[in-house]
Amino acid sequence: MQPASHRARIRESVDVIEESITRGLVERQRTIGFHTSVSAVDMLELYLHELHVIDPGAVLKHEWFTSERRIAQRVPWSFEGRDKILPLLIRIESRRNLLCYSTPREEQVVEEVLVAFQELRKVFRRFGIDGI
Repeated sequence: MQPASHRARIRESVDVIEESITRGLVERQRTIGFHTSVSAVDMLELYLHELHVIDPGAVLKHEWFTSERRIAQRVPWSFEGRDKILPLLIRIESRRNLLCYSTPREEQVVEEVLVAFQELRKVFRRFGIDGI
């Protein structure tokens, strides 16, 4: 996928997340769970494409980021910020299915995902990924 397409998809998800926050964290937790997950992985994919760590056609799957063991198997590459980025992805992905598929969770759980997502955006901006 082209960098502009990645950025457009990330921007769409960020817009939806922001709209969901104004509508209510508990009421929109499913939407927040889906969009934080997909855009977090899109950000990493964009970053790795721009570093030329992965091929332009390579696609990362969100389920790869549910544990350190799975990451070690699926994401073997070394890259700047790995030690900051991957733990944040785990924090987001470890709660994704709770928010998306289970009974409504407390606002605190949704807030934890949003905090991790905002931290992840900051990390990527520091590494030169703009427009996110």
